[in-house]
Amino acid sequence: MEKLQIYFFTGLFLAVLFLSFQIFLPFLVPLSIAATLAVLFHPLHERAARIFGGNRGLAAFLIVALVVFIIIIPLAFVGKTVLQEAVIFSAQLSGGGIENLSHLLSSAQENISAGLPGFSLNINEYLRSGANWFSQNTGAIFTNVARVTIDMFFNLFIGLVAFYYFLKDGKEFIKAIVALSPLPDKNDYEILNKLEGAIISVVRGSLVIAVIQGTLAWLGLSIFGVPNSAFLGSVAALTSLIPGVGTALIMIPSIIYLFLTAPINHAAGLLVWQIIVVGLVDNMLGPMLIRRGMKVHPFFILLSVIGGLAFFGPIGFLLGPVVLSLLFAMIEIYKFLVNSEKKSFS
Repeated sequence: MEKLQIYFFTGLFLAVLFLSFQIFLPFLVPLSIAATLAVLFHPLHERAARIFGGNRGLAAFLIVALVVFIIIIPLAFVGKTVLQEAVIFSAQLSGGGIENLSHLLSSAQENISAGLPGFSLNINEYLRSGANWFSQNTGAIFTNVARVTIDMFFNLFIGLVAFYYFLKDGKEFIKAIVALSPLPDKNDYEILNKLEGAIISVVRGSLVIAVIQGTLAWLGLSIFGVPNSAFLGSVAALTSLIPGVGTALIMIPSIIYLFLTAPINHAAGLLVWQIIVVGLVDNMLGPMLIRRGMKVHPFFILLSVIGGLAFFGPIGFLLGPVVLSLLFAMIEIYKFLVNSEKKSFS
């Protein structure tokens, strides 16, 4: 009879758990983003709570308002600009722009061949192949942007409300998780610290630097007259995650473009901007932003961003690396549990 009761309760519990998962599944993305932001802004919230005499609700409200004004609203304007320029750039590629650029580069190739008779490089073929790949792969991403925009405001509302409560009642949520865990409390907090360190390392240490480099690249491209600078800056933010290449993958072709189409001081100015302003961001800000947390190879971060964009849409730029950080945290947790078990048997 007792076994029957246990089986019945287990089946009922699993059924309720499955239904609960289905209910919360549509909100997985905004909840994940809210939890990530809560981890990143937790230290600032704690300082604000102390300033307001322990009023965690007021401190959380002010942090949410701060995030809205310094992150969400600027990102909305940037996203709109990038989307518009991406459409224009795609139209230019398909409307004869690639032919004009091909003709321009052919002239440059003739000059190079005249100076170096033994040098041969089929620029037109590479240019056409690159343009075809670009139009095919970016089309799907910006189609997802239009589709995601329909649900964006509702998800934004859910995410902001969740962000507020994760900040305000985060300690109570953590205590509830620790209470439900079968592991000793010390191990639970160690696991949570590793998870927090992974998120901080990946998001704050890599993505923030990528966004800053992309913004500076956008500013430089705009100053020196490169068309579609916002869109190219967003691509530069993505390429900044490529080890050993970074923003140069966008900036060097832009410098060459200015060298062929604009006064020489424009190309020289953008080159200096790339070396001094954009190129030094990683070396200067990296140690300041990554004060603790596990190191994750930039190549894996790049793959997580690209895969996140393909799987989640535009918000995958954040969620992809967050999932990667969870994976590396789980690996660290596994090592920790295995070592703990070995010590208990020794």
